[in-house]
Amino acid sequence: MKRFAIRWAILVPFFALFYFSVPRIFQHLEIDAGQPIESVGPLEARTPIKAPTPPLDVHSLPIYDGQCRAVEHKVAPKPKSEIYKWVDASGRTHFGDSLQAKAAKRVEIKGLPAAEFGLKVNEVGSTLPLDFRNQLEVRVKKSYSVMRQLLPEETMRASNVNLWVFGSQGGYERFRQQHAPGLSGTTSGFHSPRRNIAAVWHQDDEQLMRTSIHEAAHVNNWSMLGRTPNWLNEGLAEYMERMHVYGQTAEIEPNRGWLGTLKKRPLRLTTVLRSTREDWRGDQRNTLYAHSWAFVFFLLSERSSRDLLKSYLAATAIKPCVVSDFISYADSNFAGGFRRLSSDFSSWRAEKAVAHVY
Repeated sequence: MKRFAIRWAILVPFFALFYFSVPRIFQHLEIDAGQPIESVGPLEARTPIKAPTPPLDVHSLPIYDGQCRAVEHKVAPKPKSEIYKWVDASGRTHFGDSLQAKAAKRVEIKGLPAAEFGLKVNEVGSTLPLDFRNQLEVRVKKSYSVMRQLLPEETMRASNVNLWVFGSQGGYERFRQQHAPGLSGTTSGFHSPRRNIAAVWHQDDEQLMRTSIHEAAHVNNWSMLGRTPNWLNEGLAEYMERMHVYGQTAEIEPNRGWLGTLKKRPLRLTTVLRSTREDWRGDQRNTLYAHSWAFVFFLLSERSSRDLLKSYLAATAIKPCVVSDFISYADSNFAGGFRRLSSDFSSWRAEKAVAHVY
């Protein structure tokens, strides 16, 4: 009995201490409802769970600097040499550094000075033949050169394109999830212009060439123009992707693939010019692509409408944070206003369009 009494004398204070300490123990173990803890996984994974990050939409990336441009972009240097342009008896346009025809006119911009444009082609799981790779680089660089001819010298800015070519869909999709997780649907190419990225899944050589030029054009548009309306951004990219280069000459052919869409699903020009991001993600997506290409090609086919587009591009480049309404701009800067321009476009026959030469 004595030993039993001694044991209780020791244990009773211990149980009493535990009893009165239980609330404090649970108070310390309480978990804030706003910061749940992962219940499984290694120790380093047991950190507060954060709310999921919204998907990144590469078509609406935030603007970080005052000029609505990525920090890598800088004012392009002025060309030093004098360049002349003339049209021969066959109607083909030529460029040269000396007067080779009486009708030759001096132009302000020509070529592609090295400091103005940078292109790096990264191959992942795909090895391009050297001649094809060279042709790809030539066409992508030339698309920047064509944009130079559409903009006044004082608005020129440099552009740098990191082109990623993937030999497998898996590699491309992993890269897309990393840089454009918000991009929905099945794609073979995407761009992240503020990051200077153009990425393409190589399925066949013709598709690779056109998609590469298209996505690189988006990066150039951002670099040189800043924010642009949807029809212009996609219309210019569609326009550029049909480019062929012969020596120093670029030839951009009409996109015959859109002719059927233009006839079967005609849209009012105002509908195209005022289309929203939601429209481009909906059932009218392909129709908007077709009409945007057609309108850009139309504008660049005649001198008066070409001058209007060049003027609008210059105004856009000067104020890269502002998306100017093209309809209002045409009303103020085109003879006959937007109504006349819309009528001219309705009368234009895309199936009779001829290639543009630069």
